[in-house]
Amino acid sequence: MNTLVPSFEFRRRARMAMKPMMSVLIVVALIAALPTLISSTTITLTGATTDAIIETYSNRFMQIAEKYGITETSPVVQKDFNPLALAADLTAWNDDFNKDMLTFVREKGPILLGLTVMEILIVPVLTLGLINAALHALRKQEFTAAIALSRFGYILRILGLELLQGLLLFLWLLPGLAVILLSRVVPESIASFTMITGMVLMLVLGIRAWYRYAMSECIMADDPTTPIRACIRRSCEVMKTRKLELFSLELSFIGWELLLMYARGLLEGLLGPVLGMALGLFAALFLTLYTTCAKAAFYQEYAVGPIPAPEQEATA
Repeated sequence: MNTLVPSFEFRRRARMAMKPMMSVLIVVALIAALPTLISSTTITLTGATTDAIIETYSNRFMQIAEKYGITETSPVVQKDFNPLALAADLTAWNDDFNKDMLTFVREKGPILLGLTVMEILIVPVLTLGLINAALHALRKQEFTAAIALSRFGYILRILGLELLQGLLLFLWLLPGLAVILLSRVVPESIASFTMITGMVLMLVLGIRAWYRYAMSECIMADDPTTPIRACIRRSCEVMKTRKLELFSLELSFIGWELLLMYARGLLEGLLGPVLGMALGLFAALFLTLYTTCAKAAFYQEYAVGPIPAPEQEATA
């Protein structure tokens, strides 16, 4: 059994692997992020978002509430309150909202559907290409930016892995969901307790399942000919006693995540939205690359085995 390796050691290995291949790895990370970038840019340029509609009708609802004196601090206080007029205004509000949403779906729905399908089909494949690049960097194997596309030949197998993972995660959530549904039929005195118990159960089992299958993508990225069920099975074996260690590794990046969130807003405020967004994007790519390499180092250590030192390779 592999000895415990602390999180900072995986981060150190990731940095050492990234250093000589940084420019190529950044390009690979950019290629992996392209579907998401294309999707967000298209939504912004075409206005394919419901934010404006929701904000408009939220404000209109608040105006109706104020008109009839219905607020959080002052429920219906008007002496001449007319419930029929309120019902008419709410009906008009609902009809207009539904009409605008149907118009949105008719005009922007195909765009959103196309973008969603693109992300579902392409993002998992490019993600495995990025993991493959990280493994090559850790093993000091030469590669080019074309490695980002190296797993497209196995797209059906990769999508099958994603589908099976999703199904298994859903099955792990079922006990908690059952307890939540049970809260609808139990006595009121214990309904709240039952609901909270179900939510906690879903959270605990969901997190446990997530880490149980966490290595399956790395396994397929490393060898895409591995059968789907074998990837899942091998991941369960590797993660049987390593869930807390991977959680600790991912948690160690929380400071970087918070710093990135703060830096993005600061950069856009100081340098303008375009330049600030560009620098924020570069920082996000670097952090994605850093975390991917660290997770790849975790996989290498516990699923494959430590990389031999140069002197060990020479004497082998």
